[in-house]
Amino acid sequence: MHILVADDTADCAEAMACLLRIAGHSVSVALGGTHAIALSAAVHPHAAVLDISMPDVDGYSVATSIRQSEWGRAVHLIAFSGWNDMRSRQRAAAAGFDLYVVKPIDPLPFLKQINELAARRTTAAGELY
Repeated sequence: MHILVADDTADCAEAMACLLRIAGHSVSVALGGTHAIALSAAVHPHAAVLDISMPDVDGYSVATSIRQSEWGRAVHLIAFSGWNDMRSRQRAAAAGFDLYVVKPIDPLPFLKQINELAARRTTAAGELY
């Protein structure tokens, strides 16, 4: 599965990308929301892990932008946030996120969630990718 990782902190983005690559996924990294919108339109990822609190364009806006595109309706969107309150979770759901993950993550349960998403993704021919 191809996954877009967007975070305004390069170390966080690269750590997440490394974890996902080790698990066998291909990854594109965007440093900030503006970059995430442009990169997602170019690569059409199967999933996107989006930091919520990015200063240029926040993760909610990136998710909304992805969902508005034809190809973006099928993208699995994962909110990645330090906030663990009901309002943030509700905003994420309204923006179209499928999962809400609170930092710091426990890698094994997180990868299990990603792998479950990957298993559900099928092509029109019914083949896993």
